[in-house]
Amino acid sequence: MFRARALLVRLALAGLLGTGLAHAQTVPTASESVTVYVDQAKVMRIAQPAATIILGNPAIADVVLQDQTTLVITGRSYGATNLIVLNSNGDPIADAWLVVQAPQAFAVTVFRGTERYSYSCGGLCQPAPIPGDQPGFFDQVQAQTTTRNDAAAAQARP
Repeated sequence: MFRARALLVRLALAGLLGTGLAHAQTVPTASESVTVYVDQAKVMRIAQPAATIILGNPAIADVVLQDQTTLVITGRSYGATNLIVLNSNGDPIADAWLVVQAPQAFAVTVFRGTERYSYSCGGLCQPAPIPGDQPGFFDQVQAQTTTRNDAAAAQARP
């Protein structure tokens, strides 16, 4: 039974395919994990139509079924959780670990004593607070971002 389940899991994971995104990775084996970055999405395809998605900790990642064979995984917070996908008979067709990490491209971290500040530097550095940054910095940038997004949404309304 255990060997049959392990084989089923390996076969199901072999059906996961990246779609050519910047962070596409090879298909994970039973002992590997899928890496997603905080605030970034990854598209994954599964070999069979999915009926149910089970996510261990939705505070770490979000998984949406785009269509029956396409999952969109978005990193929410740092950590690791598991993802199980079942078919319409309730049989597992995928079982994988999701690891959510900080984005590394263009990221710059500045330490001032024990306080951490994060920036995105793609030519010009802009504040890009992430959990663990100095609370005042994080809160101030979040408030400014919320105000800007609310103003843009108000302008977009008819």
